[in-house]
Amino acid sequence: MNTALQSKELLLQEFSNVYDLFRKYGVSQPHIRTRVFNPLKFPKVKISDDHKEACEKHASLMSEQDLKSVISDLKSMLEKYAIYNDKVVQFYQMNPSQLQRIDESIESQLVNESNSGLVDYYPDFPLDHKVIDENINPIKSVHINDEVKIFLVGSRREYYKVFQLSKQDLTETALSTIQDVKEVSAKGMFSELAIDVVVLDYASSRLELRLSNAKNMSKTNTLTFKKKLIKYVRGALGGKLGDPYDFLHKVNDYYFAEDYGRVVAFDFLTEEGVERTEKVRNKKDDLKDESYHIGGTEKVNKIFQSHSITKVWDFKADSSDYQISLRVKGGLRLLLKGNETIDQVYLMDCFGETDYNYLYSKLML
Repeated sequence: MNTALQSKELLLQEFSNVYDLFRKYGVSQPHIRTRVFNPLKFPKVKISDDHKEACEKHASLMSEQDLKSVISDLKSMLEKYAIYNDKVVQFYQMNPSQLQRIDESIESQLVNESNSGLVDYYPDFPLDHKVIDENINPIKSVHINDEVKIFLVGSRREYYKVFQLSKQDLTETALSTIQDVKEVSAKGMFSELAIDVVVLDYASSRLELRLSNAKNMSKTNTLTFKKKLIKYVRGALGGKLGDPYDFLHKVNDYYFAEDYGRVVAFDFLTEEGVERTEKVRNKKDDLKDESYHIGGTEKVNKIFQSHSITKVWDFKADSSDYQISLRVKGGLRLLLKGNETIDQVYLMDCFGETDYNYLYSKLML
């Protein structure tokens, strides 16, 4: 095999590996199509066809220079996905000196970090998850601009989830009983490298903690890993973080805001103390439409206390439709007990800074 051909084969293997990383990190096939490969001008493929195989075929026809550029773009998109997508977020007001102490501490860890098994793997994932330390370790610092700095931190995380398999993971007997298999998934205890995000916003004097895998984790797991992340940042600061931002008093505002977003889930307490839950029957519907309120908010004359809301905004780009979602999730006891807070929100479907900043603008109105 000549050198040029061998070089191209290595690039194609790298391309295939990067494609797999999107699936391993939890990006769905529809999003891989619409949010990853469509903007890179890859040919569109029927839902019934093997998208990865089609992309690999298209990549094989590229020049080495173009293929290198695509691989670089994919890795950049994967990093943005790790930074912005599906995050449980908490905000803390901090003064500049506190942010600086966190900054210097984590940077020092990055400089002095021995080979923990994390730096060399990013953005790849190790085949053996057991080699990933359960303790949080810094992976990389990212300068967004002169006022915002991001740290990616990683650790091994184990939790119960649904994860994707390939058809090869099924026996011939199982395959023979299923027609037109497009995707295969399984449930079980999953061990993976989790990449969480620590954001230092010097302009707003704010610390932002973004816990990854928002959709996949149960409430118990979320609380467990959130405490772990908070403990890590406290160690970097050398003191308490203070109180996180409270979103409880803003949930009703999210419902009535005329911002073109659709309300798709809503939990609230009526004046009579009756708990109600409303969800759309169709993903394209809006709970604020009249048909949903026969037994809902119209019945209580729009006077209620809400403790949970999910709102979705629809967009169109590159001839593809997509959505981004904001979820403020609390519980009834927060309202009944009083003096409680909702200090975390879910920001979902964000594939980059633009999506995230859009939700952020809605969140912090």
